[in-house]
Amino acid sequence: INVEYNQLDPLLRDVARAKGEEEKGDAADSTGNSPYPGNVNVLVFAVGSYADALEHSGGLVPEFINPKYTDATKTAFKKPTRLECMMQDFPKLLPAEAKVGFTCFDFRQLCFAPCKNNMVDAAAKSKDGLEADSASTAEHNSYMVQAKYLEKVGVQVGVLADAPTFGGITVERYPHVCLLPAFAVTRSEM
Repeated sequence: INVEYNQLDPLLRDVARAKGEEEKGDAADSTGNSPYPGNVNVLVFAVGSYADALEHSGGLVPEFINPKYTDATKTAFKKPTRLECMMQDFPKLLPAEAKVGFTCFDFRQLCFAPCKNNMVDAAAKSKDGLEADSASTAEHNSYMVQAKYLEKVGVQVGVLADAPTFGGITVERYPHVCLLPAFAVTRSEM
């Protein structure tokens, strides 16, 4: 079962505590990243299984509240909080014999390059070496993915020499490649 990011650290600490081990939580490994793959909330459901599970559960799914705070003191909300449900909990609604799996990409932008942060928050993330997930990075990630597709079949595209910063957000620039679905659907068609 996939574990939501805000529940992973407490879960790992609880497990370590129960084993009498040091409570490191979700600490970076030698790569500087978490050893646990992140969930980019891109899910694929078989419609029949989905409909069966919803019919069996009456459409009820587990809910939770995930507040976003302005800082580590957790004394003020960054924005109004809301009731949510975790789509990765869907397998809990399936029968025990159901087949459930996942695919892990080492190239995040291939399936996830959101435009979700305002410029101030995106600049802070960029400064910390994290994905900015801003309008400019989402656009340029799209170009990068298209260029990478071409590189995989032998076309030399390459990154542009500079990586400019716009409003505190560093953007790795690629040529503005836009491949339409009619161009090719599979790698062999490319």
